[in-house]
Amino acid sequence: MRMRVAQPSARSPYAPGSSFFFKVKFDEPYMMYRDWRKATKMLLNKKGAGPDALPRGKMKRPETQLYVKWVVQEIKRNPKAFAHYNKNKGIIARRERYLEYLKSDKGGQELQEAEKEAAKAGGKFGKTIIVPVAVPGCGKTAVSVAVAHIFGFGHTQSDDVKAKRPAPIFIQNVMDLLEKHDVVIADKNNHLKQHRQALHTATANNDPPLCLLALNWATDDITPAEFHRICSARIAVRGPNHQSLHVDAADPRAHEGVVWQFVHMSEALSAEEVGAVVDMDVAEDLAASVRRAVRACVEVIKLPPPSEEKIAEALAAIEAYAPATTAGLAKAMAKKKPQSARFYALVPQSTDIRALLDTRLAQPDVPCAMGAKRCTPAPHITIVHRNSLATERALWDRCRAIAGLAAPPVFAARFTHVLCTKDVMALVVDGLAETAPAGDGGQAGAEFVAQLAHAVRAPLHVTVGTRAEVVKAVEAKALVECWRGHGAQAGDIFMLPLDPPVDFTTGLKGLIA
Repeated sequence: MRMRVAQPSARSPYAPGSSFFFKVKFDEPYMMYRDWRKATKMLLNKKGAGPDALPRGKMKRPETQLYVKWVVQEIKRNPKAFAHYNKNKGIIARRERYLEYLKSDKGGQELQEAEKEAAKAGGKFGKTIIVPVAVPGCGKTAVSVAVAHIFGFGHTQSDDVKAKRPAPIFIQNVMDLLEKHDVVIADKNNHLKQHRQALHTATANNDPPLCLLALNWATDDITPAEFHRICSARIAVRGPNHQSLHVDAADPRAHEGVVWQFVHMSEALSAEEVGAVVDMDVAEDLAASVRRAVRACVEVIKLPPPSEEKIAEALAAIEAYAPATTAGLAKAMAKKKPQSARFYALVPQSTDIRALLDTRLAQPDVPCAMGAKRCTPAPHITIVHRNSLATERALWDRCRAIAGLAAPPVFAARFTHVLCTKDVMALVVDGLAETAPAGDGGQAGAEFVAQLAHAVRAPLHVTVGTRAEVVKAVEAKALVECWRGHGAQAGDIFMLPLDPPVDFTTGLKGLIA
């Protein structure tokens, strides 16, 4: 939630009028209601989609499984009732209508049947494969090392396989460990359905049946930008302590591109793929993630809970962990020369721009709705480019100083309008302000914002996309400047106000591409 400090403020670390954020955690049934809301929006955005299009994490409870079947039919029967659902209107009315349905004879009987099916799904099984579903930087290997240490599970890593076709070898390694262990951790990202299907196929004939227990770091629980930021930062912190993915001295942001690829390629876990699922939280610290996974092992595999001393030992084992296949990595990294930033930009962290556009532009009278499908995979708001060094040296130096801080300030801003022509689409950025100071407690962030010239602040924007590669992204800046100067009178510019404006947090970074 975003709030403002009251005047006068009582013992607040923030200045009056400044914005700040805090998080509210809800218990049931509100978590279930949230799943209903998210599931409904997903179904509306994926027109004609059914329950199989939803991630496994949203379909755990029988009430939710039945809700999805019910709401799919409601959308078909009365689409007008959902016309403003994506604008958060009518959510409570739809929920109350479903709860009334559950009280009916038909609804009550269907719920009983769904609960029976859920009970059957939780039946007895033999051995277990723990299947992380993640992207690099989530912490899957760290959690795997800890859980294996606590319970003595088998543990094999895909990254340790060095072959032209590593996938079959990894599957065979898992099967070999199952000969010696009742539980094996298949330590791989498993972010694609084909990865999970390979494990399912390899164990399909086990008797008694084998359970696939997923540790699911779902990429849709927070915005892609925030997910990417957390994972990229962890990769930077761990340094060379990985078999292959690390910060490259010659290209310090190359790993961020890899993380983006995984985030965008990830396929959500569906209901039929695994026997049980643990919803992991990428924003949690490592100790909390380990405890979450341990609780799941105790509950699902029916193991005795470990002592606090054993958990502490496991966390220490993570600290001491080092992969076996990084020989020569440090020497290879040292030979590469670091690349300097090509430009400095604000990178939105708390808003899913793709989802924003899908929601706000899903209207028949919006001529540039197709732009949502050309959304840039790594949105940013350029502040200064290396090509402008001759005239913007002072701004460049200020950006470099901010980006180089160990704990840089956090900024807040808002998207106010969508602009588009036949060639380019842009999101207008306004209201830039510091929302959290730098870790050293200084005023660098506030001073940075205060010193931004109007010529820099006015055209701030995100380039959503262009008609074709021949159209340069810089045309989006000219589009915003034209609209700022002429407003609604600007010719051939379609303008859509975002009502209400969309607030987001952001950080300043030096980017190479």
